This record gives sequence, C-alpha cells and structure tokens, in this order.
Amino acid sequence: MFEKKYKADNERIEPTRESLLSLSYKMKREQAKKKDKKKAVRWIRSAAAVAAALVVLLGCFQIFRSLTPRDGQIPMAGAGAAGEAAVSQQQAQSPEDYSRVYAQIKELKEKERENGGDSYTGIYTPALGMDGIPEAEEENAVNTAGGGSPYDGSSAEKDYSDTNNQVEGVQEADIIKTDGEYIYAAVDGDVYLLRENGGNPEILSKIEKIDTVSEEGENICGISEHINEIYIAGDRMVLIKYVADYDAYYDTMEDAAETDAAPANGCVIYGPPAGLAKYTAAVYDITDRSHPVLLNELGQSGTLISSRMVGDILYLVYSYYVPGEIDEADPSTYVPALYLGDAKTDVAAGDIMLLGEPGAAQYLTVSSIDVGSPAEFLDTQSILGCGSDIYCNSETLVVALVTGEEANNVYKDKTDLYRFSLKDGAVTMESQGSVPGYVLNQFSMDEYNGYFRIVTTENVTHYFNEGGIASAEQEKTRNHLFVLDESMNIVGSIEDLARGESIYSARFMGDTGYFVTYRQVDPLFTVDLSTPSEPKILSELKVPGFSNYLHPFGDGLLLGFGQNSDEESGEIQGLKLSMFDTSDPAAVAEKHSELLGEKYMWSNAIGNHKAILVDSEKNLIGFPAENEYMLYSYSPESGFQKIAQLTLEADGPGDMDYDLRGFYVDDVFYLYSPSGLAAFSMEDFSRISTLLWEE
Repeated sequence: MFEKKYKADNERIEPTRESLLSLSYKMKREQAKKKDKKKAVRWIRSAAAVAAALVVLLGCFQIFRSLTPRDGQIPMAGAGAAGEAAVSQQQAQSPEDYSRVYAQIKELKEKERENGGDSYTGIYTPALGMDGIPEAEEENAVNTAGGGSPYDGSSAEKDYSDTNNQVEGVQEADIIKTDGEYIYAAVDGDVYLLRENGGNPEILSKIEKIDTVSEEGENICGISEHINEIYIAGDRMVLIKYVADYDAYYDTMEDAAETDAAPANGCVIYGPPAGLAKYTAAVYDITDRSHPVLLNELGQSGTLISSRMVGDILYLVYSYYVPGEIDEADPSTYVPALYLGDAKTDVAAGDIMLLGEPGAAQYLTVSSIDVGSPAEFLDTQSILGCGSDIYCNSETLVVALVTGEEANNVYKDKTDLYRFSLKDGAVTMESQGSVPGYVLNQFSMDEYNGYFRIVTTENVTHYFNEGGIASAEQEKTRNHLFVLDESMNIVGSIEDLARGESIYSARFMGDTGYFVTYRQVDPLFTVDLSTPSEPKILSELKVPGFSNYLHPFGDGLLLGFGQNSDEESGEIQGLKLSMFDTSDPAAVAEKHSELLGEKYMWSNAIGNHKAILVDSEKNLIGFPAENEYMLYSYSPESGFQKIAQLTLEADGPGDMDYDLRGFYVDDVFYLYSPSGLAAFSMEDFSRISTLLWEE
C-alpha cells in the first residue's frame, strides 16, 4: 500500500521551470561556498535550498509541522514565544518616526545572530510553495457554495455556483470564477476570460504572465511573474500575482551573505527571493471582457498569507521578513515596501504598531483596497509579528501564528492570535492573545456573537541532556477548544480531549461546534457553545476513518469528506463520504457512508476546501478523486448515489489533471483542469464540449 501511494505521489510531481532553476541556482551557490570555506554560510539560503530540493523530490506538501520543534527538534534554551496573553489598544504603540521601529528590528537581528539559526518556525502558506512558486490556496457560516452570486451585475438572473467560501458574504480567491455570463480561469500563471455561452465557452481574451527568467552561469536572471488566483466583483477583476525579481535577489544575497542568520523564534517564509519578492493585486476594468484594462497594481514586499473580499473591499494579509543588513537612515532596509504601480514607498511609521516583544524581525501587515477605485491603499496596519492562517468575517479579521514556548526544558505548542477590526476598508489592530496548541486551518476558527472560538491540538515535549547526550520524550497529544472575548481573553474552554489523537477537521455553526480527531477511528465531537463561558461536549461519535472537511447539508445533516481506514491498523483504504445526522446534537450518528475504494486514495480536496462543491438545494456533492471528478447526490432514505464520473477528455483523464474544480451555470456543469475546460449537460451529464487551453 505504501509503495502504491508513494508511486502515485511521485507521478503527481511536475516541477515548474522556476522550481528547477531555483534549485539549480541554490546548488551552484552551495558548491561555490565550499570552495571558500572562510565564507559564512547564509542560513536562509541553505534552508531554502533544502526546501526547494524537497519540493522537487516530494512535491508541494505542507511540511510546516516537520520543521517545528514539536516533531523532535531540540530548541535552543531561551527561545521562548513572543508577546503577552493579551495586548489592549492602549498598550499598542504606533511610533511617530522610524527610530523605535529601527531599534526593535536591530535588537531582533542581533538576537538572530546570537541564536545562530538553530531555532525557528518555518511557515508554509497555501499561497506560496516551498520554493517560492505560488500555489492555489487552500485558510464557518452555513454557506452552500452554490446558487447565486454575491455581486451586482447583468447576470443576476443566472443560477450558478460560487467558490466554496468559509463565511457567507466574504469572498475567497480561487483559480476559477464565474459570474453566470463569463468564466475566468487561471491557468499556469495566465488568465483566460471566456463567454459562458450555454456550454460552448468562447475565449474572449487572455492576460499573460511576465516571464523573463533565464539561467546565466551560476545565476538566475530576470523577472518571474505568476498569476495565482482571481476575484470577481461586477465589472472588476482582481488578479493575485506573485512577482520575483531574481536580479535584485542575487545582488541582495551577495550583500547579505556575511551577515544574515536565522530568526530567534519567529517565522521565515521560504523561497526566492527572500526579501525582494512581492505579491500584488492587479485590478482590471472588465466592462469589455475582450479588452480588460489594467487600472492599477498594488502590492507589498514579502509573502501573501491570504486574502479576502467583502463587497468591493479587498483585504490582503502579508508577512515580511527583514533580510540583510539594516541602515537606520534608510527605512527601506528594515520596513516593508508598498507598491502602487511602478511607484514604491515604505510603510509609514504611523502605520506600524509595536506590540510586546516579537520573536523575529518579521512584519505582519493587513492592507485594504477599494477595487472600484484602486488608486491607492485604503488603509494599512502593520505590526511586528507574522501569521500562518486567517479567519475573516465582514467585521473582524483574526490572524493566527502557530509557534511555541519553552521553559524548564519543556516545549509546548502555542498559537498567537491577532485581532483586527474591519470597517469599510479601515483596518484597526484591536487585541492580541494566545491559546495552547496549534491550529489546523481556517475552519478551526470562528467568531459568533462577539466571541471567538478555536480548536487546537497540543504537543508537549520534554528535553533531556544527560552526559552530553540530548534526547526528547513527547507526551500524547491533547486537543482543546477555547472561547475568547473581543479582547482575546479566554472566557471558556474544554481541554485535554482525545489524548493521542489530532484534530483533522472542524466546523462551527452558530451555537454548535463540530470537530474530528483521529488516530485509527474518527471521533466526531459535538459541542454546545450557547454559553461561551461554559462550552459543553454533547456527544462523541466514533466511526472508521476520518473527515478532513465538514460541511452543512441542509437541516440536521453534516457532510464529512475524508478517508477511510482500517480500525485495527489505521491503514488508509481510500476516500470516504459520510453523512451525519445532527438533528439531535446529543446523539449525533453517521446516517450513511460511501467508500470509494483503493483506486481513489487521494483528492486535492483533502487539503483544499475550494476543490469541493456542496449544494444541498441542488443535491450536488462534487470533488476530485485522483485525476477524475466525482458527483454524488444524497437521499436520507438510500444514502449517497454517484451521478457522474467526469474527466476532461472523453478518452480518459490526463496524467496531471489533479487540481480540478467543478461548477455550474444554469443547467450546464463545467469541469476545470490545468489542461482545459469541459462542459456537460446536468440532465444526464452527457458531454457538450471540451476546450483545451493549449489549442
């Protein structure tokens, strides 16, 4: 079984040209350093080289937890977690000039050098692969992910599916969008605009990425641009782009090679270029879909953790690590840059907030843009810190940073939380807190009636040093649920659940929360959250396998998507659908299940909720299974029924068609893949047309 899965995983690997060039560059740089043993080894470059090699060999898997001390690395003494339990608005300070910002960054850089690069928290974000090449994103209101558009426009009468957004009214970016009249597809860094045309889509225009990257000797030269994801708001289209200037990166690495070290206990975003990459939001007027007009391109140096759109307001959450030497007289050496078209400026000192003692020379920045009038950023709020996942509703943004704390040779997972208020584009840092354990993803967080709810898994590791021999002993994992108020103070909790298991999925629905832990069987916990100070476990259901994703499916039903496993050995046996009867929260039961068998071991939807289509009104459940697309319906009497098994081309699936999406417009169902777009009649799912991007 392992050999089969290993072979399947390796067949999915398709390194981009930039990945290979990046790996080649780093290898050559390492070889050059060996020739001059006196030259200092730059930590971030060597770490990125290892990471890029892992990408090429293993594919783009999330390796975050394998890089942190909780998986057996022994942390350096004194590498404690940053910040306090909570910081009020009064405690947070915005400097009038950069002098205090510089002083704090300088102190953090000195601590990094003292630590010598042995302790850090590496962040792999859904939007950025380990080699710096972007991937489509994965970070709980009842949203059916289908039926109707959140935008105003001429296609309001159309019936079509939306991206599977976590929170109703808050749009998430994706590689495919439709407004009922048109289809917008991100393909290999480019974007196609198509007329939907009743199942016979017509390409109207194409926006191509800029790619001038070449390999010259030991260097990578040029600019690499990748259009990663899309937002649509009426006659505005926003393209989320990753831009890397390899020329500037090479120069900076040469200048900084003698000076940089690892952060003491913060986070670093892997991938070239460390300090000279930027994510931008390119805003287009698409009134004429045949001739999209670029209105402006706004961005910031660093890495985009995630983004959300509320109405016409786009919120961007960035992380930026300060590379190289810093110069007090030159804020650009220690402050993130903002980009407005070709113009570049530094984040204003008054927009930077100093909170406690951060763990690294790293910024967390939240910016907002009115896509209707994108001449400039509406607001920017920056703090010293970083993040890994976000939760966002129409009024609140919470950024979570998975980190840890060490005391008396005991390391414990911890998640720091930064709460921002959002109002018509104004971004205000409100409070800061922390909870024990690490957060799995955005669905492990939720805000309801002024209270923030979060579920975490905690590892506790004891470190020993006897006779010069270091060793570690890890306790069984434990799981927690916490309820916090608007000041990020814990007001209620349920702790130490399911020892030895880890949280695999979660969903909050009003006063009720559901989460799944797993070791060999799948306990589904149901929690009453109606009294925030006294959350209560209502039921615990154990079934074989586990659900990676939970989604409401009408009244009294909860859909689980995941994998089945052997109850004795825990061996994975293929994909699984579960329907849970939640009509009685105290007696939740698995009403029906569907096992897809060992032929279908993997799905892109396991780690990316946007790959799942759930529409209870149309009775549709769609998801990729290996490189095919499955569509099911559900009946409370007879359970799941497969209604279609789709591939891009009639003669079978393509070798690399794994990043699939399904969506509908009226009575036409579309299958998107990196290779093309296929249309099917929803009456019998007969094929209407197939369009290949390369043709």
